[in-house]
Amino acid sequence: MTFRSIKQTTLVKVVMIGLKKSFRRSYYLEFDKQGTIDIINYLRNLNTSYALNILHNEASKEFYIFLDESNENFNLNPKKVELNLDEEEIEYFLYRLEKCLEDKVFFPAELCEKKLGKQDISLYARYL
Repeated sequence: MTFRSIKQTTLVKVVMIGLKKSFRRSYYLEFDKQGTIDIINYLRNLNTSYALNILHNEASKEFYIFLDESNENFNLNPKKVELNLDEEEIEYFLYRLEKCLEDKVFFPAELCEKKLGKQDISLYARYL
């Protein structure tokens, strides 16, 4: 795995993860086998001292997943993507990612519903 420093305290892992807008109010989180493994490891540790790397709008960005029971936001900005999940969402996401490694498909595709600004959006996942 390759690391490159972007700040003194933040390391970015280079992985195969992408984010694409699919419809007006929905996005797809896409990942290959290595991206799946890296998301699993990230979720098991929930170590926010480093970010995953995600491709969004043809730009590489930092990708953070936070355990936050009270925050239903999904944040996109020019430098990073932040996804807030509660404990149940994280456990279910982990279970489905592990199953995805065996089955080579993320099913069902629905991951969660969040707020992006004032708009409700659906986030789906897809194994590539």
